[in-house]
Amino acid sequence: MPKASRATRTREWRLHRACRDSRSPRGTRISRGTRISAVLVRACDGSGAPFEGIEPLPRNKTPIAAWTDFDAAWTEVVRSLRETTLAAAAGERPSGAT
Repeated sequence: MPKASRATRTREWRLHRACRDSRSPRGTRISRGTRISAVLVRACDGSGAPFEGIEPLPRNKTPIAAWTDFDAAWTEVVRSLRETTLAAAAGERPSGAT
């Protein structure tokens, strides 16, 4: 596997730090109970990344760029986000959540 560039490692470190710290790099407060959703727009290898444990959307784990119908892909992402949001508001754990 090719070695990650310095810029990539820096971005990953910042993301990792943002996930662990109480503030994101832009100063936005991240509180306990905050839910983070990852959208898989293009194929990538996230193994070993700080966000590795986050279940990506769409739930079938097919990158949006690989779908033949982009509208259907984004609709699936929106439906999943809506389900997660409504479940969180009701104090439930959404289906497919890790």
